[in-house]
Formats: sequence, C-alpha cells, structure tokens
Amino acid sequence: MITGIILVILALLVLLIATYTDFKTGEIPDWLSYGFMISALGIRLMHSIIYSDWLYTLYGIMGFAAMYAFSILIYYSRQWGGGDAKIAMGLGAAFATPPFAYFGSAPYLLALSANIFIAGGVYGLLWSFYVFAKRFKASMSAVKQEITERMGIYIFGIALAVIALGAAVLSSGITSVMLFYAAIVIFAYFALFMFIKGAEKAGMYEKVPVSRLTEGDWAAESIKIRGKAICSAKDPGLTLEQIKALKKAKVKSLLVKRGIKFLIAILAGTLITLAYGDVIIFALF
Repeated sequence: MITGIILVILALLVLLIATYTDFKTGEIPDWLSYGFMISALGIRLMHSIIYSDWLYTLYGIMGFAAMYAFSILIYYSRQWGGGDAKIAMGLGAAFATPPFAYFGSAPYLLALSANIFIAGGVYGLLWSFYVFAKRFKASMSAVKQEITERMGIYIFGIALAVIALGAAVLSSGITSVMLFYAAIVIFAYFALFMFIKGAEKAGMYEKVPVSRLTEGDWAAESIKIRGKAICSAKDPGLTLEQIKALKKAKVKSLLVKRGIKFLIAILAGTLITLAYGDVIIFALF
C-alpha cells in the first residue's frame, strides 16, 4: 500500500532527526513532534478521502489516543521525557494499522510498543555498563551506599535465592531445574538492580545552574522559598513558570536527574517491528 510506504518514510525521517537532536541538544523540537502527529493523521485523512475508507482515519485517531494515554502514564512516572512521549503519539497515529503485510498474533501497535521496550531495556543496560565503567569509583561508592540504605531488601533477595537453590538440590526432575533457574533469576535481578542504581546515582545526577535549565528537566530535589514549593523531585518535568520562579528567587543551581536518551531505543524498536513484526512471537517460533 502506497500510503503505508509514505507513513514509514515519514516516521523513519522524523525518528532519525529526533534522535540526532536528542543527542546533540538533549531536546526534541516541538515543531518536529507536533508536525509528525499532524502529518500522520493528515496522510490517513487523504487516504480516506481518495479511497472512501474512513476506518483508516478512525484507526489512526484510535492509535494516537492509545499511545497518548500510554505515553502520558510513562511520562508522569518519569520513565521518559515529554519529547519521547510526543514522538510515541505520532507513531500511534502512523502505525495504528500495519503499513505492510503483517502476520504477527499481537496487534501491530502493541507489537511496536513491546519491541520499543525490549530495545529500551537492552539499551538501558548497556548505558548503565558504560556509566559504571566511566565513573567506576563513584559508582562503587554509590553501590555501597545503596546496599546500606536497602540492606533489608538485599538480604531478603539473597535469602530467597538461597531457599530456591536449596529446594532445587532437594528436588528432582523438571521441578529441580525450574527452581535452579528461579534462584539464578532472583539473584541476577537483585544484583542488576544494585548495579543499575549505583550507575544511576553516580552518573545521572548533575548540579545545573538555573540559567541553563530547560523545560522538561527532571528536578532531583525539592525547592521551597518562604514555605512555598517552587519545584519538587516528584514533578514530571520543570515548567517554564517554575524556571522563572527559581530565577526570581535567585536560586543558583538545582540538582537534576539526566535520564537516558530514549529516542534511539524508539528508533531501534520501530526498525525491529518493520523488519520482523511481533518479535516475541517470532522468537518463540
């Protein structure tokens, strides 16, 4: 379908530009993300007018709405920034229906979302390894602090792994194998959690002069002036009004959390979906 090809070209072009600007400036221009949403829906509307297929536009609106709800949830949980969320909304409009022949069992948009998060998980882990190696001493110090602060949780995790391992030794057959793998998974989970937290504390927090703050930055500390809260560590992202208030209050700097630049994972997940479709089902069969 020619419309599908146009939507794929549009999406990949936008993702490439967005990924470049994300790494170059740390921001994704609103004109790019909003233009993507409007263009994707506009292309669907033109297709509907030409072919009298109004479901094609309706599906685009539904895909946009679904990704809007999902992206807002992820944004407010501070898993990705506003620019990432807007690009995801555009993908919802563009890929609400498969652009090419698709034989996966999951809905195409669900497969796309799953692939993005698989790519994001791998990318996040590699990024954590990079940060840990680059700031090894600070990361090790952060790991020690993490263990001290969450000693009870880590003792519980180790105890759970040991119990599973002991049960595996006392069992036999498939039960023994499953318990053995469960012990490995539990231990690996807590070890990775500790490692990622150490890398995060060592390399993802920065004191930024208020003059350099930008809209959407994640505050890692709460600021109150005369009992009035200007910003909070729980805010999804700084607003222009909050930045102006910080400047007016003559706050010199703010501790900011620098999240992983997630656009490259969105690009990778999109490419995987276009090439293989539903990766989870593809891997199983």
